[in-house]
Amino acid sequence: MVTEQKRLNIKSVKIQGDTAEAETEETWIYWLEDKYNKNVIKSSEDVHYRLVYRLKKIQGKWKVGETREIK
Repeated sequence: MVTEQKRLNIKSVKIQGDTAEAETEETWIYWLEDKYNKNVIKSSEDVHYRLVYRLKKIQGKWKVGETREIK
């Protein structure tokens, strides 16, 4: 399976100290390729997600600790 992110829209970011929560809307494309000759086995398909990322600041860098889908 091959994936490609087509669109990322950051809807909101809330920061409290060393933790943060970001809500996104994302569109990903998925398709199947033959691993030897790269021929497409199954056509591409757009999939839309609404996600929440929970982040934690560790040694000055933001790291994703948890991701969940908003249904």
